[in-house]
Amino acid sequence: MARRNETPPGCPPDVRRVRDQFEDWRRDKRSRERIPERLWRSAVGLCQAGEYCAYRIARWLRVNDAALQD
Repeated sequence: MARRNETPPGCPPDVRRVRDQFEDWRRDKRSRERIPERLWRSAVGLCQAGEYCAYRIARWLRVNDAALQD
């Protein structure tokens, strides 16, 4: 299993780019700060592209898959 800052096995390049942006934000964020709209749009865009299921994307990005599907 990958550590938090490592890319999980099988994570495709397009998802990896968004994951890196999430990890950069997480490193610099303040406690309880909401995910910025630009990051959330990127995550939703990956779901809407239809190449990967929302559950898999949520696991790669470490976000709530139920919220990602809404």
